[in-house]
Amino acid sequence: MKLFIFEGSKREPRLFTTLEKLFFEAKEDDQRIVCCYNSNIYSLYQHYMRYGEGADIISILREIMKVRDENPFTDDMLISDFAEIYLFFDYDFHDSRYTTAEINSHLEDMLNVFNDETENGKLYISYPMIEALRYTKILPDEDFNQYIVNRAESHDFKRIAAEFSGYTNGWDFITINEDTSIEKYPQIYNNWKLLIHQHVVKANWLCTEDEEVHSVSQLDIFNSQCKNYVIPHDSVSILSAFTMFLYDYFGSKIVAE
Repeated sequence: MKLFIFEGSKREPRLFTTLEKLFFEAKEDDQRIVCCYNSNIYSLYQHYMRYGEGADIISILREIMKVRDENPFTDDMLISDFAEIYLFFDYDFHDSRYTTAEINSHLEDMLNVFNDETENGKLYISYPMIEALRYTKILPDEDFNQYIVNRAESHDFKRIAAEFSGYTNGWDFITINEDTSIEKYPQIYNNWKLLIHQHVVKANWLCTEDEEVHSVSQLDIFNSQCKNYVIPHDSVSILSAFTMFLYDYFGSKIVAE
């Protein structure tokens, strides 16, 4: 089994359904379980700290989710039941409960703990949040490397991204729903490939100043964000967790012509 843990329960599962239809082959032996945590990474960090060093993500989530109506876990599930575990959360550095230093310290700890999908899970972070996917002009956007948002603005990033986007139909340019015709699938698929390419190029540019196309670790991205944007300018370079995951998972073939 593969486990996908999402911060929210509205946008993320819908996007993942799209990714399943576009990129993942439906196989009987490739069961995918979705867990919607419904809180941010800093809440999960607090739970992790209470359990103590060495706690596994399944034990933590099984305890948290058992009182919720939508609980994907059975009481006897163990971390060994899952071949791969992926976590998707937002940077959310506008959270007023923590200082920037506290946010960075907590996130660095989590990125070091959740750094392997075959062990305790692999954490992917969107900067500043999932709406980074919408923050683009008509694809391909040659200016994407330059896009940043500061902490003061990030609390309103949903609106900012919607107004900035070159697509006036909301998330429809990258989302398949029950009203989406089969004829639109190829364009949506191509839009995802273009998004993946420009996000991976930006991640490489952010970390190495080279516009190459290869995998970059989530910890390297975080460290580069802190060094170049967060600490000196109280801002982040806009980047999506989902695009980086897809490139890590499928490799360069996902953006090949």
